[in-house]
Amino acid sequence: MRYAIIIFLGLALGCSPYYREPTDDTCASAKTLSQVAGDWTIEGYGSRTKCLEADEQRYSGDFVLGPSLPLNIEQKPSSTQTTVHSLALTTSLGSDFSFHGSVQGSCVNFETEEQTDDGLIRYTFTGQAEGSTRIEGKFSGTGPGSCRSSGDFTILIRAQ
Repeated sequence: MRYAIIIFLGLALGCSPYYREPTDDTCASAKTLSQVAGDWTIEGYGSRTKCLEADEQRYSGDFVLGPSLPLNIEQKPSSTQTTVHSLALTTSLGSDFSFHGSVQGSCVNFETEEQTDDGLIRYTFTGQAEGSTRIEGKFSGTGPGSCRSSGDFTILIRAQ
């Protein structure tokens, strides 16, 4: 009964009982390195706050992230650490979009930056791979303008 109440409260407060925020210890102690290369489709839900300027007010509130166009991601060993792999786009999406990230154990971290008509938008994603087909986690970001964002994301990975 107590466990059911905890799950109910977690769901009511917007917390997933299944996702646990990865820690450096979790990542460093992982025995295997997740393989997450492939075509990524990012989806999520978040909220934007602190949109201070009058023309930024329209961005405030809840928003849906994606689904994105498939991002073709490659995974390569890091030149400095054997337990960490780097992540990069295999094809350029133009000078208006950048991506870089890393995998350590099952922990996946990456950043995106996109110049839009509304301004620069940066996101930082921290998640955990579930096998080689899915990543779940949290994101935070800035932009457009003074806006701040945070939320949850899921990435579906289709093998190349």
